[in-house]
Amino acid sequence: MASNATHDRYGVTTMKALLWVLLTASVLFNVSTSFISSGVTQVLLSIPSGLVVIGSAVGLWLLRDRKPA
Repeated sequence: MASNATHDRYGVTTMKALLWVLLTASVLFNVSTSFISSGVTQVLLSIPSGLVVIGSAVGLWLLRDRKPA
């Protein structure tokens, strides 16, 4: 079992923080595109933003602390 110091040494805690910021910013951007734009422009902004949301969520899931059952 790794301690928090070990996680910090490898940058896992920093990576998680950055992924949370990226996830939050992408969700806010994705929601705002529905108010700011419409039609093709909205689709062209929402698709990459949605992919960033999915990617950062998967990254956070892969970096989660696994506790033995």
